[in-house]
Amino acid sequence: VLVYLLERYIGNVWIGFVHEPYSVFKFVDHRTTVYTNWGPGQPNRQISQRSCTQANVTRSNLGVWDDVDCGTTNQFVCEIYKGEPKVTIPLDAHCPNDWLKHDKHCYKQIDDVETWAEAKLNCARLGANLVSIHTFREEDFLMYLYRNRNVTLVWTGLNDQQFVRRYTWSDKTPLDYINWNTNSSKQFKVNENCVKMHTKTGLWETTRCDTSLRYMCKRKLECSSVISINSSMVTVTDAYGTHGVNKAILTDEKACDSTWCTNNTSGTAKIMVDLGELVRVTAISFQGRDSYDKMLDFHQLFYVKSFRIDYKRNGRWRPYYMDGYHTTILGNQHGAVVNTKTFKHPITLDGLSITPVTWFGELICMKIRLHGCPYVCQNQLLSAFPEKMKGDLVTASSVKYPKNKPRQVGMDGLSWCAK
Repeated sequence: VLVYLLERYIGNVWIGFVHEPYSVFKFVDHRTTVYTNWGPGQPNRQISQRSCTQANVTRSNLGVWDDVDCGTTNQFVCEIYKGEPKVTIPLDAHCPNDWLKHDKHCYKQIDDVETWAEAKLNCARLGANLVSIHTFREEDFLMYLYRNRNVTLVWTGLNDQQFVRRYTWSDKTPLDYINWNTNSSKQFKVNENCVKMHTKTGLWETTRCDTSLRYMCKRKLECSSVISINSSMVTVTDAYGTHGVNKAILTDEKACDSTWCTNNTSGTAKIMVDLGELVRVTAISFQGRDSYDKMLDFHQLFYVKSFRIDYKRNGRWRPYYMDGYHTTILGNQHGAVVNTKTFKHPITLDGLSITPVTWFGELICMKIRLHGCPYVCQNQLLSAFPEKMKGDLVTASSVKYPKNKPRQVGMDGLSWCAK
């Protein structure tokens, strides 16, 4: 590279080798330092100073390194990784409003200052978790988001609350990348079981979990779009006053009083949705009713505390099971707050029925929003003369149902479905 530059430029160029105060020189892309080419007496700046590295581009001193003040102006060379895997995102996948997309995840910066447990709970209410970090590119992305903000420390999901010094991510993903601040004397002290990140350097440090910090939530991007529902798709068993079926769909989170309600507390009240086609549902959001009386300056809350789900697929209704039980799902804890439940196992359905189990207030009030993506199933014959096509010539990238093997496509009426 330097020989190439020598033909076009003589002087100094920046390289990505940086020294933070009281630390060691590191490459900005976090690669392991296996080669250096310092000039005589270099590096020579104070350990308390931030220093950057320039390479000399002259015929007499080609490639020799020198540490200088990072405010110096130089030419520079950009590098891009060759052969990096290209991330392909499903066309129907996008992040909710106010979330930012990176790779196959969505991220949301939260400005509230919370303890680690409070931050984790608030992320869970959004169908997400505290951020986990798995590559230096992801960490650089997080640092980039905070580049112009007066925020120096944020929570990560890393902790050792279950087993001391055995760190795990709160979203259960593997610990396959670390970036500890190895020069900090405040690391790994007793009762410091949660991990924070410096937004300017990306370095991690342990701290007490009852410390209050800002944080970022992270959720999977794939199959999290809002599924379009209109009032013609929704039916309810009964309604209270003007709080009818047209108010059972969660569209405006600020319209806290515009919610479906019923005074039928016999346990038979339901919201039913007929989507008309198969979709893959990965999460459900729900909100109760906050009725405000301006004259009395009084809030009256009505919300569903827990509910059950039954779903329909190909004309057959069945209960939603998790771990072998007809699962009762935890609902709202406040009428005006939107909560989101992400399903451990996504549901493929064309109809949905929600039955409130417990509720707060004299009325049962609820409105819902579904998240997911279209169900992908190929249903085309692969040949105009299927009886002449040899089954062992047919392969598929993935198979949803074992009985619908690709070799059966077009031979006995079964359709291949992609996993």
